[in-house]
Amino acid sequence: MLGDAGDDLLIGGQGSDTLTGGTGTDTFYWQVGDADGAIDTVTDFTKGSGGDVLDFSDVLTGESAADVNTLVNYLTVTYNNNTNTSTITVDTNGAGTAGGTLTVQVQGVDLTGGTNSADQSTILQTLLDDGNLVVDP
Repeated sequence: MLGDAGDDLLIGGQGSDTLTGGTGTDTFYWQVGDADGAIDTVTDFTKGSGGDVLDFSDVLTGESAADVNTLVNYLTVTYNNNTNTSTITVDTNGAGTAGGTLTVQVQGVDLTGGTNSADQSTILQTLLDDGNLVVDP
């Protein structure tokens, strides 16, 4: 799925997808039915204030951005230096079982900010504060 030079909304959809937003502030959005165990790839994400947005608000149930310590049960962010790829693993209900899962690979950017990848609260809070992550409708 390809965006253009403006601010685009790209919807992941079911199955494995490759999403490229192009220039502008793009929003990559997943819906509740998209958590089918697929792996989606975002190829041109811009991190930081004013950058692109990963929107999981429709996929997550029972979470709140106000409580980042609970949010870690829903989202895990890791970074592979060898492939220069961040991976976000989404557990739709935060229980670790029985919920749908979605994996999003973000190429070319370290979403962990160089922090210890075990410190998920800090990683998620930074993404929320910078506007790169949306988890509430």
